Amino acid sequence: MGLKAPSIVCPDPAFGLRALPLAIGRKDTPYVVISPIARSAWSGAEGAEYEAYLGLLAAVAERLLEAGLAVCFACSQTRMDPRIVQRVRRKMTAEAATRCTYETIVTVDDFLRVTSSAQLVIASRLHAAILALVAGTPVVEIAYSRKGKQLMSDMHLSEYCIDLGGADADVVTTIVKRALAHGSELRDRIAERCAAYRSLLGSTYDLLGDTVAPAIRSRADAVEARKRA
Repeated sequence: MGLKAPSIVCPDPAFGLRALPLAIGRKDTPYVVISPIARSAWSGAEGAEYEAYLGLLAAVAERLLEAGLAVCFACSQTRMDPRIVQRVRRKMTAEAATRCTYETIVTVDDFLRVTSSAQLVIASRLHAAILALVAGTPVVEIAYSRKGKQLMSDMHLSEYCIDLGGADADVVTTIVKRALAHGSELRDRIAERCAAYRSLLGSTYDLLGDTVAPAIRSRADAVEARKRA
C-alpha cells in the first residue's frame, strides 16, 4: 500500500474480548452454530456460486441433524446476514428446517454466549469466526476471501479452512466431523493462541498510550493556558 514509515502489526482488537461463561439453555443436545454471510459482503454480482453456497449450508445442516446434533443459526453481522438464514432454510426439507433454531443476536455478548456453548461454529464472515474463537469454540471456515484463510492459518487451524470455490457437502461434512472428534485438542490450541493475541494487544495498547498520552496532556495543558490567559 506504499507505507514507508516504521509500523507495527497487531491482532484484530476483537481478540481483546473475553469469552462469557454463559450458555443458552441447550444443554441436553450438543449443537453446531451455522453463521451464513450475505453475498453483498464482497464485490461483484450474486450468481450461481452464491446459490451453491446456500445449498451447501443447507445440506450440511441436514447432515448434522441426521447425526443427532442440533443446529442453530446465528449471525455476527446483524443487518445483512439474518435474512440469509431464511434462504438457507428454504433449501432444506421442511422437516429439517423446522428442527433448526435461530438465535436473534443484538450485541457482541449475545454472539459470544451462543457460540461459547456450541460444539462447533461453521462461518464465512471474518468476525463470526474471530468471535467464535474468542468464545473458545472450534471453527470450520468456508472462506470466500484471503482474510479468512489467513485467520485460520494464524490460529494454526488451516486444516479446518475450506475454500468456497472447492467446497461441497462431502468435503465440509468430513472436516466438520474431524473438528468435532478433536474438539478438546482444538479448544486448547485456540485458548493458547487467543491468550497470545490478548498479550500482543496489551503491549500494543501500552505502546499507543505511551505515544499518545504525552501529546494529549500537552494539548490539554495548552488549552488550560489559553483559558488562563
